[in-house]
Amino acid sequence: MVNLGGVDQFIRIRGDSRNRPLLLFLHGGPGLPSMPFAGWDAALEKEFVVVHWDQRGAGKSFSFLARPCTLCLDQFVADTRQLALWLRQQFNTGRIVLVGHSWGSIVGAMAASRYPELFSAYVGIGQVANLRESEAVAYETTLTTAVENKMSDALVGLQLLGPPPYTTFEQSEALERWAQHVAARYYAAARTSTFLSRALKSKSYSLFDLLKIPLGVRRLTDCLWNEIFLKVDLFRQVPRIDIPVFFLLGRYDVVVSETVTKRYFDALCAPRGKTYIRFEQSGHWPQFEEADRLCTILTTRVLASVQEIRAAA
Repeated sequence: MVNLGGVDQFIRIRGDSRNRPLLLFLHGGPGLPSMPFAGWDAALEKEFVVVHWDQRGAGKSFSFLARPCTLCLDQFVADTRQLALWLRQQFNTGRIVLVGHSWGSIVGAMAASRYPELFSAYVGIGQVANLRESEAVAYETTLTTAVENKMSDALVGLQLLGPPPYTTFEQSEALERWAQHVAARYYAAARTSTFLSRALKSKSYSLFDLLKIPLGVRRLTDCLWNEIFLKVDLFRQVPRIDIPVFFLLGRYDVVVSETVTKRYFDALCAPRGKTYIRFEQSGHWPQFEEADRLCTILTTRVLASVQEIRAAA
């Protein structure tokens, strides 16, 4: 447990050697911790010291006494900076590899842009760029695919829902469900049962901790939905990142649009280099759906860029 921004928060640190580079993983959601589902990344622990962090309000860090006013995007970015400084001090090390998934990719991109001196590389999995634009693309793509495949249930559901922009989280969730339903014709998504099985076997989580996850998701979504959907535009907010950048995106991602993310990648100024990698058999969760490939990329290509920075220093 560490205190970040005045709030006690929980981290899990694992690795074969303290002398390996640090890798800090920012989970998605908001409010959906990666700690209870850790295990997909066991191969990373041979090359990195892997840090999973339950962000404020999420999982083990959920508190019934939390003040909603502290739940804003800038605070999560500030927490990331403070945790990175704490980790560097504890391990007496230099820069950290920063990995963000989904919601964590918003926080991660902002932290990498604002504090490049703390990080050796940034990896965005399911990288968000602009969710309003992603939803518009997702609706049109899903509707077109449903028409082409004569999926009457999806057609009716999408027509009743109507196109974005939406005014509630429930509408966004409904679009995601229909998009996932249509995409399921082409690939096998990570099942809910897979997440549940991993969580129940987790040595880091008690049953009480698991029961707090939906509470955190609900509270954080209520507090952050408008900010995420109405204000986040990384084209404008993060036009430049001064460390090596890697975007890893699933071909069948229905949460973020590959069209929008690729356009952001192309526009992003990254003087130290940028790499875009597509996962052909994945949706929004390549760390589960193609875990071996993702771990290989992190332990080869990303690690190589880190070692180049160390050698140059």
